[in-house]
Amino acid sequence: LFVSHQMSAIAQLCSTSVLLKNGMMLAKDYTKTIIDTYISKSELTSVSSNKYIASKNAYAKKELLFSELYTANVEGDEKVMFEYGDVISLHMKIIVNRPLMGAKVGVALLSRTKNRVFADYIDLKTFYDKLVNNTLTLVMKIPSKTIAPGSYSFGCGLVIPNGPNIDIVEDIADFTIANSNHILPEMRGVDFGDVMIDCKWDDINEVK
Repeated sequence: LFVSHQMSAIAQLCSTSVLLKNGMMLAKDYTKTIIDTYISKSELTSVSSNKYIASKNAYAKKELLFSELYTANVEGDEKVMFEYGDVISLHMKIIVNRPLMGAKVGVALLSRTKNRVFADYIDLKTFYDKLVNNTLTLVMKIPSKTIAPGSYSFGCGLVIPNGPNIDIVEDIADFTIANSNHILPEMRGVDFGDVMIDCKWDDINEVK
């Protein structure tokens, strides 16, 4: 018997699990299904906004900082619940008190167990000419149908490679991808991981 709130440990050690509340059993199922149920009940069922907003007191203390971060749909509307196949965008506002050369913005997608799924980055100097009132407004779009159904969040950083970390925010902008448009409901208990790749398949006899 293993009892824990640490999702990564449960996922590694248990093939089936039970969900308890106040000593009563709410559900018994494959571990992935129980983890998804636990997260949806505890984090997102009543959440309509996941916006990160920095303290105004921090604005003058850093040369660069994230002032706002949130997820949105393809129209740019703030959103936390998505269907599989939706385009998911991370919107960010960055205060630029001094345009530092070599500074990069990096984003990591975190899984429900807080493991890093993927990361991407871009050089900020690409956007310095777009400054409005010392603020950059950027959007990072995740290609559709690359992230499996589940619950996720982001870690974001403003850094100088081989130099200091200027601003780091972890585990923010939580969102969920529902499995209603995916094969997962038909394959009960199968853990597809976090990334979906459309690979090319061939009969080996036809490969030249």
